[in-house]
Amino acid sequence: MRQRLRQWFSQLDLFGSGSILAKTDQAPATSTPSASALSHSQMEIVFAPRLRKGWRLEWRGIGSAKLTLPRYMEQEAFSEVRAWIIDWCGLTRRRRTQPIRDELKALEKRIWAETDRILQALGTPVVGRGERLPPIRSQGRVHDLAPHFAFVNEHYFQGTLQCRVTWSGRAGGLSYHSKRKDPQSGETVDLVSISRGYDFENCPDYALRGILYHECLHAAIPPLKREKRRVVHGRDFRERERQFEHYQEWKRWHAEVLPRNVRKLIRDARSR
Repeated sequence: MRQRLRQWFSQLDLFGSGSILAKTDQAPATSTPSASALSHSQMEIVFAPRLRKGWRLEWRGIGSAKLTLPRYMEQEAFSEVRAWIIDWCGLTRRRRTQPIRDELKALEKRIWAETDRILQALGTPVVGRGERLPPIRSQGRVHDLAPHFAFVNEHYFQGTLQCRVTWSGRAGGLSYHSKRKDPQSGETVDLVSISRGYDFENCPDYALRGILYHECLHAAIPPLKREKRRVVHGRDFRERERQFEHYQEWKRWHAEVLPRNVRKLIRDARSR
């Protein structure tokens, strides 16, 4: 009996698992093209004037795709960059092993480094979508952010901050601080964007100044890097945040009233 079991398991190892490994190693019947197999003849390339820093890829079948590139890449100077992007498209059809992921990242870095170099040489640098400075609108439906920012800046930062403050164009309740580029001067500026959930009659001055103070702190205390983590609200930040004179009242309003205001904004947006 034991001898028969040994024979059966040995056959399973030789033919069962062996056949599974062979199937895994074989290319599928409808194999996809490799990076080197793609060419301009297989790729329909279109250029979009509103696309600034990125590209869109739409596969239409095996070896056939539509690639949308920024309009500035239509120039002859970008011929090699376009070829690299086609290589990138081919790599995305490969199995996402770690070497392939590393190759994709390296190729993306190479593409944008060369793109930036060419644009600088042509005198037309392109600002990424998330870096552009949006229209600054401090006057809201109810509140004007400008005088409240001036109070917070003078009272807590000795007037040292040079932030641009605006009401957010989003319907949600997110307020945020970010670094943007001024299209006129080219300098990097601090943008403080406040949720329109604060632009209500039921929002007291201390609540509006509380969220302004919180976002201004991000400009005054940059994020820390600890190992592989990016710490935004570290110990120093939290200690400074509690120095706001109406800290508890603001946090309570933020937790209890702001969500109701945001829900109303979303309902109104959907009903239009």
